[in-house]
Amino acid sequence: HDNPYLVQDSFSFSHKYVLQIQDGKRTTDLEYFLSQSDNYFATQTTSNNNITTTVMDVANSKMHMYMDTNGDKTRMSMKLNFKNTVKHAIDETKVTITPTGTTKTILGYECNGYNVKGEDVEGTVWVTQQAGVSFAKAFYKTDLSQSTDPNWQKIAKGLTLEMDMVDTSKRKPKSINMKCISLDKTSFTINSNDYKKLM
Repeated sequence: HDNPYLVQDSFSFSHKYVLQIQDGKRTTDLEYFLSQSDNYFATQTTSNNNITTTVMDVANSKMHMYMDTNGDKTRMSMKLNFKNTVKHAIDETKVTITPTGTTKTILGYECNGYNVKGEDVEGTVWVTQQAGVSFAKAFYKTDLSQSTDPNWQKIAKGLTLEMDMVDTSKRKPKSINMKCISLDKTSFTINSNDYKKLM
């Protein structure tokens, strides 16, 4: 029953989250849709007349791409093993997370600060527990919850609204700021049956 092409009829989202990334050279805005079901989230990119919505169906280890080109709607699905990827990322990077004990209000939400330090990265992450949505609670329904420290879980169960990071892997450290610039309620639903299956 593990057919990657099986897709649920629809995915509904309750919030639109816009992340602005500044890395010194350029500023990029990424659009995400979050769901109160916690089992999936989506990214959306728009270029010219193409809208691509990619649903990360974490609970079922699948990724579904919905493409709308001038009203011509197609979709494709593939399997992804999120559990191993996330666990590997956490184990490999040997990241330590320490609460800073400080709070900050971002977009009206109270956030707790965490210092993050790994081999090639360090910085501060600001996380709120008040938004009612998160990216990846579904990750933490997996075996990850047993193997990681409680600070990881606090970050995962909450919603990260800002990250000030320094990439120390190169000779010249590079700072990257990621900040949620808007978090708005939405009622966006993507209906699989509106899209013709490519693969």
